[in-house]
Amino acid sequence: MIFKNLVLYNFSSKLHKLGTDSRPEVLQNVSIEFEDGIIKRLFHSGNEEGIDLKGKWVIPGFLDTHSHPIFCGDRSEEIDLRKEIGYEGVLKMGGGIYKTVEATKKCSEESLYVESKNRLNKMMENGTVAMEVKTGYGLDYNNEEKMLRVAERLRKDGFDLKITLLAHVPEKGMDEMDYLAEFKKMMSDFYPRYDYVDVFCDNGAFSINFLAEVLKHAKEIGVPARLHLNELANLGALEILRDYNIKTLDHMLETSEGELEGINEIINVLPITYLFLNKRNQFYSLLRKYKKAIALGSDMSPNSYVYSIPFVIAISRQITPFTLDELLAASTINAAYSIDKEKEYGNIEAGKKASFIILDGNPNKIGYEFYHDPVFEVIKEGKPVRGEIDF
Repeated sequence: MIFKNLVLYNFSSKLHKLGTDSRPEVLQNVSIEFEDGIIKRLFHSGNEEGIDLKGKWVIPGFLDTHSHPIFCGDRSEEIDLRKEIGYEGVLKMGGGIYKTVEATKKCSEESLYVESKNRLNKMMENGTVAMEVKTGYGLDYNNEEKMLRVAERLRKDGFDLKITLLAHVPEKGMDEMDYLAEFKKMMSDFYPRYDYVDVFCDNGAFSINFLAEVLKHAKEIGVPARLHLNELANLGALEILRDYNIKTLDHMLETSEGELEGINEIINVLPITYLFLNKRNQFYSLLRKYKKAIALGSDMSPNSYVYSIPFVIAISRQITPFTLDELLAASTINAAYSIDKEKEYGNIEAGKKASFIILDGNPNKIGYEFYHDPVFEVIKEGKPVRGEIDF
């Protein structure tokens, strides 16, 4: 199959750092030939047979680096409640994560699967071709495995998933170090059915001591970590990470300038959560100052119920110092590195999966025309997702 007469907006295959090398290559009159879900070649359009897309822009497919789409329940009433008592206050009163845990434990595995599949389909329709998904709403052994089974089932359905086993919060009324034994058992028993381990180390969640013990066990069994850090408060956890395999550092809003200088890991930025928490943007400016590599995630969850990476990019263009080029690099090639998918996705080149997005206009309209859906069609491994192209 050949798509012809496209404007290609594409990045090189290297990891891009802020303020240095995030500019894409823009090529006119490009044809993309693909077969069996793999890109065969890119070439200048001529008289070849193919589907003429008449100058539409094409960008690489998005990869979501941080998401929680596997859950049951609803927390829509907490939007106004957070204005009165804050996110931590909602958590302390048994809402927030704990409310979702209660609903996820109560719902059947089939209901959990159906609800989650619906979310993943909507994410894919908005251009997400691969993603990281987390457990963490089951808490106990049996319900975390229920979430894991649903993730495995979704993977068999054709969703390209990296799975993270997440220590989200302690069980209600349980000391965190008592919970540690159960979580370590999950880590051992479930591995290698998951790809990463994660700990929410913050106020209202887990302490540095808990995190340290999880990382020691992760090192013993050979699993890399992605970490929720410094979202609500800075507990000083960055000091203990040097000897461990840390793939990404996520949230990080309360990280100091002195701490940031020594960080070499990819930092997953989650601007929708930052917006919902009413945080200030000094940290994002520091990321640009120190030319860090960032990836962009939706943080899709009951707290930030967002299906669309284009929407995340649109908001981010308005509330962060990041440019459109930087945000698109963060959600494509850098995101691919973040979830160990850079050999399959991230940019459009021969040998990678034919997973890309055909836009309805110039990429500059993302974050400018908020009422307008910028996506015309999503091609996932050579197949149209929305059905706008017939072949």
